[in-house]
Amino acid sequence: MSEHRGNSIKSPFAILILTDGKIGDLAQCRGIASRLSSADTIVEHVVSPDWFHALPLPFMPVQKSDRQGAPDSPLNPPYPDMVLASGRRTVPYLRALRRIRGNNATPMIVFLKDPRGGRSAADFVWAPVHDELAGDDFITTHTSPHGFSDTTLDAAGIAGAKRFAKLPRPLVGVVLGGNSNAVKWDKQSSSAFATILRNISPDRGIVVTPSRRTPKILSETVAQALQDRPSWVWDGAGDNPYTEILASSDYLVVTGDSHNMVSECLAAGKAVHVFRPPRLQKKLQSFLDAMQAQGAIRDAAHGIGDFPPVKVDATEEIVEAILHRFQDRVR
Repeated sequence: MSEHRGNSIKSPFAILILTDGKIGDLAQCRGIASRLSSADTIVEHVVSPDWFHALPLPFMPVQKSDRQGAPDSPLNPPYPDMVLASGRRTVPYLRALRRIRGNNATPMIVFLKDPRGGRSAADFVWAPVHDELAGDDFITTHTSPHGFSDTTLDAAGIAGAKRFAKLPRPLVGVVLGGNSNAVKWDKQSSSAFATILRNISPDRGIVVTPSRRTPKILSETVAQALQDRPSWVWDGAGDNPYTEILASSDYLVVTGDSHNMVSECLAAGKAVHVFRPPRLQKKLQSFLDAMQAQGAIRDAAHGIGDFPPVKVDATEEIVEAILHRFQDRVR
């Protein structure tokens, strides 16, 4: 049924990606789907329930406009072999698909991260270790899945070397996160992070990319700190050079407010330095502590230095577990 090809697994089955559009959830689902099947068999659907049907209540039904038979409903046939879902708002749709599926083996429903009250809606769940889930239908890893194959990173490294050719080496790549429910970047925390970048040896080039969540106070403070340094800061024009920065930098500095971004930096196989902003969630602190204990990251507050990279990449392990469960179901 499947064929191993380096760091990708291709199987001839159809996959539906179901999310509420959050880019972090989409990135994880796309990363797994791209290793399980080919692009022409992968369909994405973004659910957008109204305020009532988005309430976090147990057994909330799918809204009428999305129920089976409604135009463009993800519950309409033909049904895929597998559903990859992430985001709490998808759970009512997964329950509906299970009812429609009945005793059939497919579609197999895979949920990424903790579905909380919707655990019974999924056949298999991946979650990060810091979510503290366990069971026969779970796989947990420290880092999250991503879509960066070796081929993708090699190509991005070549492109990045050309884009940043005028900057001195070694090159320090800086990845900015942003605000979350717990972390709120302000003048003080932004200045503390900018000071770390300003203290990087002046003979090194610095390249910076903000994310969609990066607040103005953080991006502007960093840009001002580097204005008299050999540096390049993405201004939002054109495609985000995020992958190029991961692949072509010699060192990486990332803010610790995003589990996905830290995981992707670790998968790039570079020396990764993490800045922990104030009020960082306990679960992210736990994740970073585990990575630091493995020697995979260092605290950026102690300076940006050279150390042997420790590549941490759980994507293939997650894909293998999902594929194994799928094969067990359809035998």
